[in-house]
Amino acid sequence: MFWKWRGSRALKKWPSPDGLYLSCGSETGAIFIFNTSTGQLVHTLTGHALPVRALAFTADSRTLLSGSDDKRIHVYDVAHANVAASLSGHASWVLSVAANLGANPTQIASGSSDRKVKIWDIGMRQVLETIDGHGDQVWGVTWNPEGTKFVSVSDDKSVRWYAGGTS
Repeated sequence: MFWKWRGSRALKKWPSPDGLYLSCGSETGAIFIFNTSTGQLVHTLTGHALPVRALAFTADSRTLLSGSDDKRIHVYDVAHANVAASLSGHASWVLSVAANLGANPTQIASGSSDRKVKIWDIGMRQVLETIDGHGDQVWGVTWNPEGTKFVSVSDDKSVRWYAGGTS
């Protein structure tokens, strides 16, 4: 075994695009960021009061997005280990977040147990679009590599493909 860490139960794990970090969201609301080369705990991020179920890094690995049962999305500055922005708008648990790694790097997508998908601008800290249509909670959202389309998946057993996105 290369390294081992014990703490609260990890609910979600997500590597950074540059491969330097592994983030783990916990049932306590804390997020742990580890250095993948050394296994060292680099940061413990706080801000959520309830379990963290969704994590995603932006393309440059400098920003970490988190979604929680507290119905919020936090935007963390990884280098400074602080909350740069807090977004609220979902009526229930945030189950998925995705950074736009292509055309619109300030845009993110989120899915929730409120059955909605939201597109946000993290620079303006506001919702750009709310998409209804799923009949059950939305467990996954992701952008295509160009950042012009995205997909959502739900417990209603559907996959929805959204072309065009928000510009």
